[in-house]
Amino acid sequence: MQRRETSEKGVALLTVLIILTIMVIFAVTFMQMVRIEKETTVNYKYGIMVQDTAKAGVESLREEFVNLLNGHDG
Repeated sequence: MQRRETSEKGVALLTVLIILTIMVIFAVTFMQMVRIEKETTVNYKYGIMVQDTAKAGVESLREEFVNLLNGHDG
């Protein structure tokens, strides 16, 4: 009887350790996904800022050319 209780406790401990390991793997995976999502969002934000800056520069240059062609000083 004593041996059976010890065996059951061992199985229970092993089961808990396996479940805990799976939960840790899920937690680490989730944290990595959150980190990657954050980096993606930051990169997208900077990409939009760069596009807006480039568009503003092109528009400014276009206005300079129009003023130059029309004989206006900038």
